Amino acid sequence: MGRHQAWKGAWAVRGVRGWLDERDRAGGSSGAVERPLHEVIGGGGAPERGACGRGDGARPGLGAAPEASAFPCPTPDAGSAIICVAKPIDDDYDAVRHHPELNGTQQMWRPIGWINGHRSDERGFALVLVIWGLGLISLMALTVITAGRYRILATANLIENAKAEALAEAGVNLLRLELHAAFTGGSLNALRFATNGEPLLCTMPQGALAALAVEDEGGKADLNTASPGLISALLRGFGAGPEEADHVAAAIAEFSRPAVNAALYDAASRAYAADGRPYGPKNGPFETVLELDQVIGMRPDLLRAVLPYVTVHSRKPGVDSRVAAPALLAALAGLGPTKVAQLAGVEHGDREVKAPVGVPSQFLSPSTGRSFVVRTEVRMPAGGSFAQTAIVELATAEVPDELREWRRGQSRFGTRFSAAVRNRGAVQRWPPC
Repeated sequence: MGRHQAWKGAWAVRGVRGWLDERDRAGGSSGAVERPLHEVIGGGGAPERGACGRGDGARPGLGAAPEASAFPCPTPDAGSAIICVAKPIDDDYDAVRHHPELNGTQQMWRPIGWINGHRSDERGFALVLVIWGLGLISLMALTVITAGRYRILATANLIENAKAEALAEAGVNLLRLELHAAFTGGSLNALRFATNGEPLLCTMPQGALAALAVEDEGGKADLNTASPGLISALLRGFGAGPEEADHVAAAIAEFSRPAVNAALYDAASRAYAADGRPYGPKNGPFETVLELDQVIGMRPDLLRAVLPYVTVHSRKPGVDSRVAAPALLAALAGLGPTKVAQLAGVEHGDREVKAPVGVPSQFLSPSTGRSFVVRTEVRMPAGGSFAQTAIVELATAEVPDELREWRRGQSRFGTRFSAAVRNRGAVQRWPPC
């Protein structure tokens, strides 16, 4: 601080105030004071040049001087005064500091009373700032830690799902090999699993649980070859009204068949445009059941309901009741949406559910036994899961099969896995896949 460095003594300003009172009694002039200010403060003798030292003996209004070391300061003269103050008494410091005759006084440092007064407020404010700063830093640290934790959890989930996906793909390929072996052997009865969608529960590496299922596409309604009457009965069973079902069934037939003439195609195109579809009917066979949403009049909820029961790979005008789902047979038998909904809520392939009877004969056709949908669902011990779906068509011995579709599937066997988690003893009886 240089010349403004403070001397930490115990001086006070009461003597300075007495000096001011003495000056006022002498006539108001600093030159008329019998003792200069530095004598009042310093004990009667002028301090050495460049030092403001300690004094001995009594001082007016001050008492005995404390022990202190000298520190550098300018030499006082008649026109200025140096106040070495450490501990003012009462409010004398303000009286001295604001006195008009001490405008030239050089204060060596701020007194303790000022620190204990005004600066104590600053210290309290600084403490509040520090507390707030620590709180903000703690909040930011907590945010970083929480974000890091969620990133770690997300990464762990990705890893578990990737493992499940790899095992699901392995399960699909395993089923394809077994189907090919049975097909070339001359009988699908040698398979260790049914072809009506009933799952085979087994274990996989790393403690994974798997459900392997095969469905014969002959047990579904083919969008390309089924009659409009069969499609209409299917739609009515899943909630469409009679007129709506007939209209959508006719639109499906129109979509998948070549146009008879240009006038009918133009009329169909205008109808599609009026329905908010800028394209017209495909006028060609469905390549996947997912194209069904492009048909005019097909509602999203109706699409979701019928999608598991239709195919484009059976190439049959009807369905095979031996491998068809109970919900589909109930719809074709005209049992109504309530009964169909009850059967649709049952896991596909459940042997305890009896297949409905009364399906019209024109809606039945034997399956070729060559097109299958292969489903694999895997559940990892840490919770990761994945479902894979593939549609294959068995071919000659030179070509094991033709892969028609490969897509991520939907979970169908969640209740089986949940029951297995609750009963670990039953899982131990599951065979390896």
